[in-house]
Amino acid sequence: SAIAKCRLAVAAEEQLVLILLEPLRLVGASEAGRTEVEGMSGILRYEEESLEVAILDVSATGLAVVSATSIPKGTRVSMELSAPTGPVTAIGEVRYSRAEAKLNDHFRIGIKLLELPRIDQARWNKLLEPAA
Repeated sequence: SAIAKCRLAVAAEEQLVLILLEPLRLVGASEAGRTEVEGMSGILRYEEESLEVAILDVSATGLAVVSATSIPKGTRVSMELSAPTGPVTAIGEVRYSRAEAKLNDHFRIGIKLLELPRIDQARWNKLLEPAA
């Protein structure tokens, strides 16, 4: 599988011509496709900490956020996320937390979704639907 950021150049009958905006990224079969999001934020809570985060991308199985603070791998977090489909609460597990220069040395944190209440799961699924 591959993930690419691209722009539609031409659509004719059953053919599409896409222009790649950045290099193609190959992903393992176990990695879910991600959807970049803008303007989404949330609060992560773990132990005695509470962090405000910006959400970078979402997938069926998780999300990536940016924070000024790192969170150790394996940490369980409760999340309150502000989404255009409505508020989403969830429990997740930190899969990685790494400083990134392109994020002004803030931390990109990958979180695997573990638990979503039924209504929140529906809102999350709607968030992943392609725009009409």
